[in-house]
Formats: sequence, structure tokens, C-alpha cells
Amino acid sequence: NSLPWRLSPGEMEKARRLGKMAADGHLALFLGAGVSIAAGLPSWNGLLERLGAEAGERPEDFGRLGSLDQAQYLAAKLGVDELNERVKAVIGTPKKVALAHSLMAGLKLREAVTTNYDDLFERAIEAAGSRRPSILPWDSVSEERGWLLKLHGDAARPGSIVLTRRDFVLFDAKSRPAGSLLQALLLTKHVLIVGTSLADDNVIRLAM
Repeated sequence: NSLPWRLSPGEMEKARRLGKMAADGHLALFLGAGVSIAAGLPSWNGLLERLGAEAGERPEDFGRLGSLDQAQYLAAKLGVDELNERVKAVIGTPKKVALAHSLMAGLKLREAVTTNYDDLFERAIEAAGSRRPSILPWDSVSEERGWLLKLHGDAARPGSIVLTRRDFVLFDAKSRPAGSLLQALLLTKHVLIVGTSLADDNVIRLAM
């Protein structure tokens, strides 16, 4: 009897192909919020809903606004610094990584990109016996360890968080090298995308 999680022959062939690319250094990762949801963190919309509830009274049409405009409203109401600090507080420090973090860390890839603010993937890499990666765009790249590009900022650095419409409009001016690095990966590597619907306008624009 076939088990429900058993891969079909076609899926097994794709898995082998990905494994070979990883072993040969031709595979890179792109991790989205879906990877961290299993560790108890909110989706992007869930984060905005929680931040909105904490902010108190909101206009009647708040729920009909797009996510970037919801974040922009909250930034105007709370102030950008306060909003980013609240994002940091919501992200917090989850106690456990998700299974997906561990599986991706086990591939031992040298290059990865994420739109997540948390440090779960870095912690999973350490748990897998490797050195914590350089966190771009802040750390220097070295031969001794891989790197992780945090495209939308890092909760440990609240001022770097990209969340509002204004943040996205200013992304090129503030983070052009980061965007160019993602584009270079897409041109030179096979990028395995995990945990994202690719509904992020900024990512879509950079990938076009």
C-alpha cells in the first residue's frame, strides 16, 4: 500500500535533481513567511491584523486597504519607529524552528534570500552543525560560511524593516545592491522557492 506522503516517480526524480544541484553548488533558496508560520509566527496579513488591533481604533475601510496601505496608515498613527518596534515584539524569539527550516538548513547551501524578519533559518543552520551565515546587507561575505540576504530587513535591526508603502517606494534608493543580488541569483542559480505565494510586489518587480 502506498503511503500518503510517498513521492511519485516524477516527484522523486525532481527531488534527486534538486539534491544534485545542491551538492554541485547550483541551488539557492528563497524563503517566505510560510516557512515561519509553522513555528508560530504570523503571516504578513496576520502581522498587520495584530498590529492594527494593538493600535486601537481604525477607520471603517481599514480592512479593504491593501497590506502596504494598512502598514502606511499604522506608521502614520504610531510613528515609524514605534511600528517597527512593535513588529520586533510580535516576531519575538520563537522557541523552536519549523521542520521546513531544518530541512532547508540540511541542504547546506551557501546562498539564500528571505523576506522574513526572524532568525529561525540562521538558528536551524547552526543546529545542523554549520556556522551561522553572514547576514546581508550588514555582514561581510566570507569563504568560511554561507550568506543569507534579508531582503525586507531584520527584527534585530528594527530600523531596517520594510513594511509600509513608503518603504517599498524607497526600496531601490535604500537597498539597490540587495535587489541586484537577488536578480543575480535568479540569473546564475536554480532558486528553490519555499513558503511564499510570490504576491510580494517588490519581489515580483525584481524577478521580472
